[in-house]
Amino acid sequence: MARLRRNRSEPLRAHWAPRAANSGYTAFLYFKQVPKAIRFGRLLGEYLNQLRSRSRATEVVMIGHSLGCRLILEALDVMASAATAAPVPAIMLMAAAVPVLHLQTGGLLRSAVRYPDHRIALYSARDTVLRWAFPPGQTLARDGGLRPEASGLNGSPRDCWTSRDQTMLRHGEYWSNESTTPNIVRLFGKSTSHALPYSEIVSRSLPLPPSLPEWISPQRRVAT
Repeated sequence: MARLRRNRSEPLRAHWAPRAANSGYTAFLYFKQVPKAIRFGRLLGEYLNQLRSRSRATEVVMIGHSLGCRLILEALDVMASAATAAPVPAIMLMAAAVPVLHLQTGGLLRSAVRYPDHRIALYSARDTVLRWAFPPGQTLARDGGLRPEASGLNGSPRDCWTSRDQTMLRHGEYWSNESTTPNIVRLFGKSTSHALPYSEIVSRSLPLPPSLPEWISPQRRVAT
């Protein structure tokens, strides 16, 4: 029995150990990138505001993935506070590595995320990077409180988005997966064609109605 239990535990160790090591390694690399996303996001916002001041026709649609979503929101935070900000008709955030805490009412980026007219969120509960590596990485970056949850994991908070979609994709599958294409096309106000599957109409003949047996009533003569 002891030998049988040991054999059963080996696949579990083989599964959990690499995942824990990979999550720790990813978190260690990730937390150093958070300040960069914040800094360059704000620089991007200032740059777009400068373009707006020189050209009133400037209009921006933003699409981001993972930590790029944080960069977009930081840019929007700068733009939303400017007197002559460039209009942003729509944004789409895929697998957003942004703490839900920042997007809730009173959060640091609440006004930023609600600045565009249309806000699309693509998220996935199968995203193991956001589930396992994001919380420790974000904690190391001292951003988002203890045990922070990524918005791109469950699409929270719901009231931030005008549209959201549970993709069930892995973290690195968004750009290459065709399921994201209709969302991107609709972001620019275009419709996508959908081909209906062809199915052959099956013809069936009804069975003939059953014939009832003929009954002849016996004749009887009544005596007078």
